[in-house]
Amino acid sequence: MLLIAKLHVGMDLDIKNELGQTPLIAAGLQGDNRLTREILLRTTAAAINAQDNSGLSALHASLKIGNNYESTELLL
Repeated sequence: MLLIAKLHVGMDLDIKNELGQTPLIAAGLQGDNRLTREILLRTTAAAINAQDNSGLSALHASLKIGNNYESTELLL
C-alpha cells in the first residue's frame, strides 16, 4: 500500500535497488497484480523493458513466479 501511495505523489519509477530492480520488476517478482497495474499506468516503455543486474525484466520476473498470469498478461 505504501508503494501505491508513493505512486500517487510521483515516485521515480526508474529508480533501482541494489539488485538493479525497478519497482515494476519487484512487483512482478512479488506477484502483485494491483501494483503492477498501477505502475504500468504511470511508466514509460523504457521502464517496462528495464533489466536488473542479472538481465531479468519485469516480464521475466512475472513469468519466473509461475502462476502469475494476470501480471504477465498486463506486461505483454
